[in-house]
Amino acid sequence: MARWVRIGIWGCVLWLWLFPGVHIDRLARSRAVAVPVRSIDAIDLAPLMRVTERLRGLKFRQPVPVRPLTDATLRQLLNRQWEQYATQLQAEAVILRLLGLLRSNEHLRQLLDPLYQQQVAGVYDPLDKVMYVRTGTLAGWTAMIVVHELAHALVDQHFDLRAYIYADDIRQDSERMMVRRAVAEGDATIVMLAYAMEQAGMAENGVDWLKDADPDAFATIMTGLDLQTYLGAVDLPEWIVQLFLSPYVYGMRICLEAYRRNGWAGVNRLYRDPPETSAQLMHLDRYFHHRPGRRLQVDVSETATVRYRGWIGELVWQVWLDHFLEEDVAQKAATGWDGDGAVLLESNTGQWTFIAITEWVREQDAQEFVQAAREALHRRDRLSGLIPIRWHLERTGRRVRIEIRRVRGEQ
Repeated sequence: MARWVRIGIWGCVLWLWLFPGVHIDRLARSRAVAVPVRSIDAIDLAPLMRVTERLRGLKFRQPVPVRPLTDATLRQLLNRQWEQYATQLQAEAVILRLLGLLRSNEHLRQLLDPLYQQQVAGVYDPLDKVMYVRTGTLAGWTAMIVVHELAHALVDQHFDLRAYIYADDIRQDSERMMVRRAVAEGDATIVMLAYAMEQAGMAENGVDWLKDADPDAFATIMTGLDLQTYLGAVDLPEWIVQLFLSPYVYGMRICLEAYRRNGWAGVNRLYRDPPETSAQLMHLDRYFHHRPGRRLQVDVSETATVRYRGWIGELVWQVWLDHFLEEDVAQKAATGWDGDGAVLLESNTGQWTFIAITEWVREQDAQEFVQAAREALHRRDRLSGLIPIRWHLERTGRRVRIEIRRVRGEQ
């Protein structure tokens, strides 16, 4: 455990990928040699590309196109993401309001945009296969972020991240997309941490520490980080912080375990045979023993329009329960998840209804979830600032059905 305490300070680089460059001046600098950069090109990145190749155990198959990253370019990239997923994000925002996570006067973009108004050092876009880098100095924390992005570019050339994460059938299912993003981010983050350890003099070969890494201990340290401290004036609801942080923590955890079992070949397997659900990230044996959980079908009325259909997953259920209940109660109630299916329906009169069917490993697990979900919904009913709803819960054996309907004509 002492080893993890020692490298714990480097764990905070996680948020540098989640929210790149945020208050970077507050952090200590590594002893990396500065590389002055006036206009970024592949020649400037060549030393870091070689380091990334050595650490990740892969070779670049072709040069990575490099373009300067300006505030305007960043806004364009972010706007493209919002526009590309506008319909899906609108549907998910309705689900978040019905569940009581998003208040009636809150909007996802208004909450998330401030995160990206900070200084971003670099970003790799797997959609256009381009690396965007700020002009300045490739050293210290900036170099670490660039190594992280180069790791994405390197993996992309071997496993095609655009198909892995953004294929039509994947991006329409938030659970599967989140899990695959978690793998990619976990992979790049451990490469970045290996680089950071070398620059800090903690290891002669940064990947050596991966062989003895304890994924659970690492996840415990990362989960304990106070992200809000690093975000400064950016004030976020706790559930958003959890949904942002958890996939990256669990992504590193599964990548570390895969590496411990079979080196980089084990990590590469995560791209060829990816996990399907957050339960496989949270309980690693479920991935290595091929138990993703069942996808359940929710039957709907022919008169309703389906605006969302997909998995919800153990992670989101736990975050939802944790929003209203005590942490240990939420965690216990979500454990035992073994599958689900959910739909968001819009009637021809504009009525929104969220229906989810969950399945649990044991009947006792289903009972615990019903009790926790019922208490969470009762507490939601007593809160102000949320859209009014009617809800119904019922359990049949190991299955639980949840229906939440917007009450029309009320605010």
